[in-house]
Amino acid sequence: FSCFGEREKEKTLAIIKPDGVYNDKIKSIIINYGFSITSEMKVQLDEVSVGSFYAEHSSKSFFHSLVGYMVSSGLVVVMILEKDNVVLIDVS
Repeated sequence: FSCFGEREKEKTLAIIKPDGVYNDKIKSIIINYGFSITSEMKVQLDEVSVGSFYAEHSSKSFFHSLVGYMVSSGLVVVMILEKDNVVLIDVS
């Protein structure tokens, strides 16, 4: 809540994988679901960053190939998204 009693919008992190970096359709979908993109940047991730972000999958068979792909395939777009009740949204 803000100091004026209004509920602040929640924020979440999104990463567009290297094969989607130059696909504007992904950002359009994000916006069409009512999210605001409050900041974004293109970055080259390292193994530590990728491993931390995907840590919940570390015991799965695809984990090491995912980390390798994210590190060696080029830039990713990292975005901060904002929306009311962002944690409760089901986009499936």
